[in-house]
Amino acid sequence: RQRQMCIRDRSDTMLFNRLAEMELGASLLRLLAPDDVIRKFVVFVHNAAQGELPQLEYPLRRIPGEFEVNEVDDNFYELAPANYQRYEPMISTVTDMEPAAVMSLYRQMKPLFQEAYAEIGYQEDFDQVALRAIDQIMSFEPDSGPYQLIKPSVQYIYAENRYESLPPVQKQLIRIGPENLQRLKQRLPAYRERLQAD
Repeated sequence: RQRQMCIRDRSDTMLFNRLAEMELGASLLRLLAPDDVIRKFVVFVHNAAQGELPQLEYPLRRIPGEFEVNEVDDNFYELAPANYQRYEPMISTVTDMEPAAVMSLYRQMKPLFQEAYAEIGYQEDFDQVALRAIDQIMSFEPDSGPYQLIKPSVQYIYAENRYESLPPVQKQLIRIGPENLQRLKQRLPAYRERLQAD
């Protein structure tokens, strides 16, 4: 286990150094978790490919600010459009980066992604997993809302079952807002094309 931790420490350093050399890499570095990024990224992509999200550890830091809602009535709320602005810096960084440069870095790091994927018990080519995660985003067409919420305990949930029963990835895509989702959808085909070509 100590050896694994050493490998991870070195791989994080390698990733951070490569990103620091890229245009907009510094912006992405500010969004990334401070450690164990490669394993967290692999777990995230594996989950996203199935429409799920990890329970705990994410490769990105927590989005600043609080979840924004508009109160409509007693224990009855609507998802506030102001909430979408919290995700704008992250979406801008991700969509403004040049796909060719990002994929070049991905190829350099691919053996480490594959190793981390095997470590959690899977042998599939990680490119195929990434393609399915992209397709989860590309295939989602949310309606225009409004998205009504209730708060039965500590967390808000959708008041309507048709939203609350959506896969976690789709519920998160509603949270980032329609404009941010559209920007993602416009950028992702460039990555999909390169993953398929290799």
